[in-house]
Amino acid sequence: MDTAAYFFLVLFLVFSLALGAIVFAARTAEARAAEARAAEARAAKARAAEARAAKARAQNASAEKEAARNANTRFFGVDSDAVQIGNSPPASNFTLLAQPNNRGKQVKPATGAVAPTERSELYRDFWKQFLNRVGTEHPGWTKAKTSKRDSRYDLPTGTSGVVYSTAFSQQGLRVQLYFRSPDASINQGRFRALYAMKDHFEQAVGEAANWDDKPGKKAAAIYVTSQFDDVADVDLWPAMLDWVLDQHVRFRRAVEAVGGLGSLGG
Repeated sequence: MDTAAYFFLVLFLVFSLALGAIVFAARTAEARAAEARAAEARAAKARAAEARAAKARAQNASAEKEAARNANTRFFGVDSDAVQIGNSPPASNFTLLAQPNNRGKQVKPATGAVAPTERSELYRDFWKQFLNRVGTEHPGWTKAKTSKRDSRYDLPTGTSGVVYSTAFSQQGLRVQLYFRSPDASINQGRFRALYAMKDHFEQAVGEAANWDDKPGKKAAAIYVTSQFDDVADVDLWPAMLDWVLDQHVRFRRAVEAVGGLGSLGG
């Protein structure tokens, strides 16, 4: 075999190997993409099932509230006629013909007595979806996997006595930097130190925040509130979670912009 033929043979082998590597890489990437799409489809299906279940619980809570109200309703049958004594003006006289059987209905002490249980289940389902989103999109934020039935869920900041908190408050769904050390002086000291950098902090957050030093209490908080106000609005959960995660990103960015929580002392 002459030199030219040998050269072209080697070139052909190199080209074949390179082409084979490209085809293998393409097929591997396609397989991984298919697996990712399948995983996302399964996750979306699971989220949809959870949303349907949560919506059903919300509807059950409303139905049970209505049933509780109806349970307190009583009907009486009466007959009326007019009577007159002497020269006095005629007056109505009512005669009881029928009354409800209280043994057939048990009056509940409070309207919607089952509602708190249903609402706690809605919180549990909401935080479960919250943790799923955090685990998928921001796995470094927490290792927690357990949901809870409270109206608030806290994530660690890496600093003792301070958490990133999400809560359904009376004013609406909020995200907050919450100072909760058992020592009120530490909370107030950190709060005041951060308040001194208020403009810088809010610039990083992207909006004005509420600064609540909670007079007379140990804790303190800096928070923003959304237009969402009720965990029972199950159809709005995806939008709620989008807003919550975006605010958590903003708050973390703002904390870094002021030098981190370690710069606040305590």
